[in-house]
Amino acid sequence: MLVPPEATRCPNCGSTDLTEDWKGVIIVIDPESSTLAKKLKIERPGRYAVLVS
Repeated sequence: MLVPPEATRCPNCGSTDLTEDWKGVIIVIDPESSTLAKKLKIERPGRYAVLVS
């Protein structure tokens, strides 16, 4: 999940392992009807970074 630059913890999973090195964004509005969200195991609506290095 994309978080504000000043964030120190992911509000979705609680991880403190954050990065600014990402390549794209997936926006999930309705995870229950989204095939991509199901493949990526995304359960909450939001903006997610992809291809994290």
